[in-house]
Amino acid sequence: STPLVNFAAINRLDILEQLFGEICVPKAVEQELLKKGKVYPTTTILKEHWSILIKVITEQISSNKVVII
Repeated sequence: STPLVNFAAINRLDILEQLFGEICVPKAVEQELLKKGKVYPTTTILKEHWSILIKVITEQISSNKVVII
């Protein structure tokens, strides 16, 4: 989750979108960042971009996907 928090902190989630298109994260990362993440000042930024950039892993993913844990 740290890369997402750091890119959001500098308002540059667009870099990740340009590099990877879509980022896959485990459900635990989603919960940490969006539900428990009230301590992160970047939670608002992440919520704004979540559905565009982030895919929560609910099934096995193919090898061409980037996963941030």
